[in-house]
Amino acid sequence: MHPDHRLRQAITAYLWLSAIVVAALSALTWHGRRGTGLDLAVDGWIERTFSQDLLRTVVHLADLPVLVGVLALVLVLALVRRDRELALLAVLGPTAAMLLTELVLKPLVHRTYGSWLAFPSGHTTAITATATVLALLAARLPLAARTVVHLLLLAAVVVVAIALIGLDYHYFTDTVGGFFVATACVLLVSRLLDRTAD
Repeated sequence: MHPDHRLRQAITAYLWLSAIVVAALSALTWHGRRGTGLDLAVDGWIERTFSQDLLRTVVHLADLPVLVGVLALVLVLALVRRDRELALLAVLGPTAAMLLTELVLKPLVHRTYGSWLAFPSGHTTAITATATVLALLAARLPLAARTVVHLLLLAAVVVVAIALIGLDYHYFTDTVGGFFVATACVLLVSRLLDRTAD
């Protein structure tokens, strides 16, 4: 089997997995006002493990100006290289993820944390979508460099999710939902752009 075909199959399988996970979590948290047992366990572990000062520092990785700035740099790089697919991906992938999160899933699921809609986490969606665009860009690097970049991107997503939970912005399941929404949206947009190019 050709490697490109195997990759397409893997992406398709991941998209189905993401849809199943988001649907299951949506049903689990439907109109919820408190955390699940898993949410409370993770929250307790984070509170015992990490200082509030550290969490307040790392959560800024998901600030909108930071993420927009990173995506703008990717867009400029794509334009300089005349890479139309990368330019479109940098704009359309994260935008699709955020629109699905903020305009569809949050109002539909209507899970609340305090006074705001919480599922999926918008901050987790935003940083994960940005990280996924960077991960796809890094796929062109040699294996060792690609692995390092992917691990650093995953670490950034994880520490932001931990900060959001520890600072009482979100439940654990909100961040999991945001992760799968973001990765699936960016991968789907990438797949559609590939088909268009073909």
